[in-house]
Amino acid sequence: MSATQKAISISPESVIATIRDAREALAHVDVADDGEPQDFPIPSPPATPPLVSVEVLVYNQACTLRQCVESIVVQQTNFPFEVIIGNDCSTDDSLDVALELQRAYPDKIRVISTRRNVGLNRNARNVRRVMRGVFAAFCEGDDWWLTKTRLQEQVSVLQENPNVSLVHGLTQFYDEKSGATTENALRWKLSPNRFAQIFDETYRVETAGAVCRVKDLLRIYQECPQLIDAHFRMLDTQLFCLLSSWGEVMCLPYAVSVRRYSGQSLSRNDNPLRSLTYHDNAFAMMLKLCDYFHQGHRARARIANHYLSGACQTLRRAFTSSEARMILQTLYPEFRRRIAWLSLLPPPHNRMLRKAYYHLIFPVAKYRNSFCIRSVPNVSQSVD
Repeated sequence: MSATQKAISISPESVIATIRDAREALAHVDVADDGEPQDFPIPSPPATPPLVSVEVLVYNQACTLRQCVESIVVQQTNFPFEVIIGNDCSTDDSLDVALELQRAYPDKIRVISTRRNVGLNRNARNVRRVMRGVFAAFCEGDDWWLTKTRLQEQVSVLQENPNVSLVHGLTQFYDEKSGATTENALRWKLSPNRFAQIFDETYRVETAGAVCRVKDLLRIYQECPQLIDAHFRMLDTQLFCLLSSWGEVMCLPYAVSVRRYSGQSLSRNDNPLRSLTYHDNAFAMMLKLCDYFHQGHRARARIANHYLSGACQTLRRAFTSSEARMILQTLYPEFRRRIAWLSLLPPPHNRMLRKAYYHLIFPVAKYRNSFCIRSVPNVSQSVD
């Protein structure tokens, strides 16, 4: 047993029980409305309605919220815009910081706050149904924007190109622990079928760098509510897959936002149990996307490769390879053969190995029509 496992005091049996309990809770999730959240409207609303509504979702991010909002309100535009801060019943001082920012920028900032913690998707829904703008932009409470003209440029693209449904820019990634910043370059070749790339996660769109139309945002809630159930912990993947299927996607060739990695986010959590719960939740959502877009077994296999390999790497921080394999095979019996070879992958210690591992999870073009890597025996057969 590793030091990590001792520190968090979990056993393979408790991991399996926790995931199964979470699945049971999701199957009986209460979808009833929680009533209107508490609203703190703009004290001095502008005479002209805003053209853009910027969504800022907050939960226990008092330390980073000021940097986030101030990077938005300094945008130089020839149109009015509003910033809607959605506080999901934070237990820290996030609401106080939000109201202080509203007093500092009374013509731009609106604050709404839930009376109890309702989760990411319900918090986003509360914000989106009070948007007054024609276009919507996004920034989570621990991220921030770059360049003071990005909003103007992205909105101009949407105004001039009615066939474009999504405009985004590149994103920098800031590691809070090491202080290192890396930039997301256009590493992937952009194809005409941008939807397929976003669905396969071979083309990344970061939420803080995206701008779309509010009518398309609300269309999701009307036409495909099953993809944005309150229990899903992912929100951006469904949004960008749907937007890319409704119109074209355009990308600004420079960084427009920064995403912060703190080790406490949903997608990147230092706690193996929380991280595994997220992977299980995201895996279920991606299979829902497969159903909605009528994707076959090949797409499901690629998704399984991605999420199950992430779960393998997460479990290895706390368990032996055999224990990790046992946990995953118990939770995902329909992918037993795939787990057997995924769990044998060594952790990516160096650059060459990371590159090989990346191409194993995201197959290059010649493998794109394959179930998975051909050199692995007994893996090209269907298991789902």
